[in-house]
Order: sequence, then structure tokens, then C-alpha cells
Amino acid sequence: MARKKLHREPVLKDWSEVNDALRSIHEYEHALTEMGVDMSRRIDAVKAEYTKSAEPLQKRVKQLETDVQEYVEAHREDMAGKSRQLTFGRVGFRQSTRLILANAKVPQAIATLLAMGRRELVKTEQKLDKEALKQQPEEVLEAVGAYLKTTDEFFYDTDDAVPEE
Repeated sequence: MARKKLHREPVLKDWSEVNDALRSIHEYEHALTEMGVDMSRRIDAVKAEYTKSAEPLQKRVKQLETDVQEYVEAHREDMAGKSRQLTFGRVGFRQSTRLILANAKVPQAIATLLAMGRRELVKTEQKLDKEALKQQPEEVLEAVGAYLKTTDEFFYDTDDAVPEE
């Protein structure tokens, strides 16, 4: 079956209709902005209400966590092993290891590791700089399998000014 390319006639018939469409777009954008502001206000109000209502509960949870931790630390010898299963949960201790390195010493540590030949311990992120590559000569683009494609892209702007009638 042969492919057919459908030609569609524009809906708008003249520049006056295009201007009216831009006016409608501007009005809809304005309405959407107002709706967005209203939505943000409502969300902020709900967040404020949540924060106010949740604060006493969060404080109580923190206090109970501290109380539980203090009791378990004081009665560590009562546990068989590193944890104890209770009806509503489990308490215990798990071994945790953290690397401590001052932020001021990170550059020195990286330099030392690189000097030692331990590149696997240093993260390096490589990204293609497409904007810089766009400025390179054609030979460089061809060498990496890239090319520049230039097109005329449609745009429109709506004006905020209301015309005088």
C-alpha cells in the first residue's frame, strides 16, 4: 500500500484570526497564572495547618524515641544478641562505620590518591559539552560523528499590553 501525505488546511483563515488566537492564548495564560497562584496559596495554607497540627506529635515521637533509646542502652545486657523483638517492633544495635574526613582536606586527599595511582577511589564525571562542541570546526564534528542541523522553529509571543480600542 502506498503512503499518502495528508495536506491539512490551516484552521485560521487570515491574520485577524491569528491575532484573535494570540489574544485568547494570552487570556488563557493569564487565567492559568491566576489559578496557579490560587493553588499555591491553598497548598501553603494546608502545609501551614499540617505543620501546626503535626508539631506536637513530632515532639512526642522524638521524646519517646529518646526514652526508648535510654532504656535499651541501660538494659543492653537483657537482650539475647544485638536486638530484641517486641510486640510493636524491634530494638537493638547495629554496627555502623562512617568515614570521617574534614571538607577542607578533601582536595588534598584526592591529590594524594591520584598520586598513589588509586584512581578507582576518586569519582570523576565526564559529560559532553554540547554547547562548546557546537562551536568547533566541521572536522572535529565529523571525527566524533556529530553534525549541525539548522531549522527554522516556529515561535510566538503574547503581549501583556492591552491595545486601545
